[in-house]
Formats: sequence, structure tokens, C-alpha cells
Amino acid sequence: MSRHRRAAACLVVSAMLVAGIATPLVFSGVPAGAYQVQTLQQKAQFIANEIQTADSSLQILDETYLQAESRVSLDAHQVSHATTEINQTEKNLSADRAHLREIAIEDYVTGGRRRAFRWSSTATSRPKVCSRHICKRPPAT
Repeated sequence: MSRHRRAAACLVVSAMLVAGIATPLVFSGVPAGAYQVQTLQQKAQFIANEIQTADSSLQILDETYLQAESRVSLDAHQVSHATTEINQTEKNLSADRAHLREIAIEDYVTGGRRRAFRWSSTATSRPKVCSRHICKRPPAT
């Protein structure tokens, strides 16, 4: 049972206790006047209206809570997806930096002359041919 439902149940139980305590007092050996009965009925109606209002408020709050929970779930999924993309971008950036570092070293060692730049023998793709800061894949043979 949700917290809201428990609160509503507590209100109902409280109203029943008030009615249970008030009833013996009203119907005790002393005759009650019509005014006293009417006053107690008005109080009971007031309490019933308060309970109904509280229940309506609880239903609205419950719906708002469920909507907020749904938004949190959606946001968490979006954050997870964005984090995955950021991690992949950081890996790509790291690889690009390493590649540029190798090009810069090669450029320094060769004095800036154009030279074929070969990746390690374990690379699955064909080697890239690099010229000053521009890398292109060689044409297929």
C-alpha cells in the first residue's frame, strides 16, 4: 500500500474513532436535543468532506509522483546513453591524438618529407598514407 493510501486509511480510522466515541456520549441516558444531534451530524459531514478532499489530493499527488518517476527513468536512460557516447568519443579522441603524435614524430624525424605511414602489422585495415596533417587511405589495388 502506498504512503498516500496509508494516510487516507488513517484519516478514515480517525473519523471512525471520533464517531465511535461521540455516539455513546450522545445516546447516553441524557436525552439529546435536536440541536446537539444536528451539530454532531454537521461535524461528521465536515470530517467526511475533509477525508474526501484528502483522498482526492492523495490521488493527484500519486499520479504526479508516478509521472515524476517515469521522467526520472527516462532521464536516467538518456544519461546512460550520453555517458556511453562520451566514453566512445573520448576513446576516439585518444586514438586520434596518438595517431597525430605519431605523425608529428614521423614528420620531425624525416624533416617534413612525405612518407608512407604504416600502422602496426596487427592492424586489420589497410595502412594509411599520411602527408603533412592529412591522412588518406590508399586506393584499392
